[in-house]
Amino acid sequence: MSEATLQKYPDDHPPPRKFVLVISCVDYRLLDDLVRFLNHENLTNRYYHIAFAGASLCLSNAITEWPGPICVEPKFEHWRATLHDHLGSVLTLTGYKLSDVYIVEHRDCGAYEKFLGVKYYPHDGGADLSKEAADHATFAHALRDELKEWFRVHFDGIEKEQKKNTKKEKKAKVPCADDPLKPPHTHMFLMGLRGEVERIE
Repeated sequence: MSEATLQKYPDDHPPPRKFVLVISCVDYRLLDDLVRFLNHENLTNRYYHIAFAGASLCLSNAITEWPGPICVEPKFEHWRATLHDHLGSVLTLTGYKLSDVYIVEHRDCGAYEKFLGVKYYPHDGGADLSKEAADHATFAHALRDELKEWFRVHFDGIEKEQKKNTKKEKKAKVPCADDPLKPPHTHMFLMGLRGEVERIE
């Protein structure tokens, strides 16, 4: 029995059909578990991976609206710019065949503790797993919504360029007009410290 079959993975979402962009945290403890999960998803050799401390925590604007005290000033515009530049490159490299985006959060994330000043695992026990999951969901949903808007704006720009090229009767340097651009599906997951994975609803 392989290690992957021993893990708990969600199977209530459509499997990705083409290329996938994976957004994860940089935490070294779960890199092997992340690869095993992606292999389980039949993504071997067909995903692009980008990692940021905290995953969606610092990639969405939700951190600027955090109701509690923030231990690190939320100036992460350059992180978001890097993500968007990377997205543009992935779309080009795949010929606009990016079908899915995976946002993979994980429990006991140091970025959440350091940046937000939260303690989900106090030394005296009594871990607040529900609050931890809810906070990860807040940021993952915010990033999902912002990515949806980014793709909408990006694809609108491409369609305008297509029409301009067609009018000038020049060879288009963008995807063909008869191949409609579709934003990728975004899936959100929360990984436990033993490598188990649950969907963020």
